[in-house]
Amino acid sequence: MGVTRQSVSNYLAYLEESFMLRKLYNYSKNARKSARSLKKYYPAVASIDLVFREDSDAQSRIFEWALVNAIKPDFFWTDPQKHEVDIVLTSGKAPIPIEVKYGRIDTKGLETFMRKFKARTGYVLTPDRSAEQRSGITAVPAYSYLLDEQPWG
Repeated sequence: MGVTRQSVSNYLAYLEESFMLRKLYNYSKNARKSARSLKKYYPAVASIDLVFREDSDAQSRIFEWALVNAIKPDFFWTDPQKHEVDIVLTSGKAPIPIEVKYGRIDTKGLETFMRKFKARTGYVLTPDRSAEQRSGITAVPAYSYLLDEQPWG
């Protein structure tokens, strides 16, 4: 792209300071490791192009974007084996992993996170499905969170 890494870092910092981007850190028990590792950025305003597309990929991106901006987390999690959790809340003693799924529910990343960090509960936010799942993972409709009925406190 012809731009230095430092310039890109500065641009991202400017966008974050102007509230145009939300930065999430990769969760770790070690704060220094979190600060130095991979970060994920979400725009504060969704792309109009994505909002009005009807393909499932665009709808999934908008669904995740909306929930990340509503929940306002500080962390996500990923590991070298490509397991991922979209949102990690850290307000209590144990971290609470939350996966955002617009389509098919896959809990492999949640289960891996819960084993590694000894979390007792995990959640999957869906457009409309709710169900108790195995291993302490519960599927919750996103509107429950948006109506301030989040089960995690």
